[in-house]
Amino acid sequence: MWWLICAELLRHLGLVSVFHMDTIVVFVLSFGLGIASYLTLLSFVLKRVGKFISKKTESAINISLGITLILLSIYFLVRAMRVLL
Repeated sequence: MWWLICAELLRHLGLVSVFHMDTIVVFVLSFGLGIASYLTLLSFVLKRVGKFISKKTESAINISLGITLILLSIYFLVRAMRVLL
C-alpha cells in the first residue's frame, strides 16, 4: 500500500502524469529496495546510537515523527475528500 501513497504523491506533484506497466514495475522495485535499505540502516544506526541517546531525546524524536505522520495523514485525508467531493 505504501507504493500507492508514493505514486499518488508523485502524481500530485506533477513528476509523473501516467503510470504504465513498465513504470509501475520499476517504481515498485526501486521503492521496495529503497525502503528496505532505509529501514535496515535505520535499525543498525538506532541500535548503535541508542546507547548514547538520552530518554528525553528519544522521546522528542518519537513525538516529532508522530507529528509528521499525523500531518501526512491529514494531507491524504484532505486529498481524498477533494476527490470524493
